[in-house]
Amino acid sequence: MKSIAPTICCFLSVTNVIFAGESYFPIKASSHGDGLDARMAESYGQSLILMDEPRLPSLAKDKDLVTYRFTILPAWGNAISVRIRQEGRVLRLWAKRLDGKAGLNHGKLAEHVERVLPQDDSDNILQQLKALKFFKMPAADKPPGLDGLDGTEWILEGVQNGRYHVVSRWSPDKVEMKKRGLADYVEICKLFVAKSGLTEVPKNIYQEIHRK
Repeated sequence: MKSIAPTICCFLSVTNVIFAGESYFPIKASSHGDGLDARMAESYGQSLILMDEPRLPSLAKDKDLVTYRFTILPAWGNAISVRIRQEGRVLRLWAKRLDGKAGLNHGKLAEHVERVLPQDDSDNILQQLKALKFFKMPAADKPPGLDGLDGTEWILEGVQNGRYHVVSRWSPDKVEMKKRGLADYVEICKLFVAKSGLTEVPKNIYQEIHRK
């Protein structure tokens, strides 16, 4: 499998966001900007490189494309990604799992599932994404005072109507979920995993995601 070391170079500033040519995510150019900081963008992108996943920001030029990807990176568990793309009235899904520990060594691709979701499942996911008001959510939000603690990063990306957006949340189902207003976010992310068809999902003493 092709492995490419991510390099953050040739920054192009667009308002308060920088898009790096080799980055999987937009990099914010200020403390109040949209996007992720450079360290987060590089770290999170490592797993997606090993999964040979596409860079979604570059797909936003297609105004007819509807695609979303959920990536979960547990400190002590396997990284997984679940990507959907609308094809007519249904969703095609790609799910991938690495066999390492996202907080230490990402490992290699251990599982790859591709499937077309039934109409009911496709409708449910699209309705929940619409209700989430995803494109209005801030890109990053980590409660203060938790630096250095083990946890799990949940990253949801979306391309729709010619726009790209990313929302990254640290252990949203375990740390002040209701106070942070993340109940709907957690619900749709878990739904992605539930429909993934993967035989294993991240599980450790800090984090569990259960199929429905």
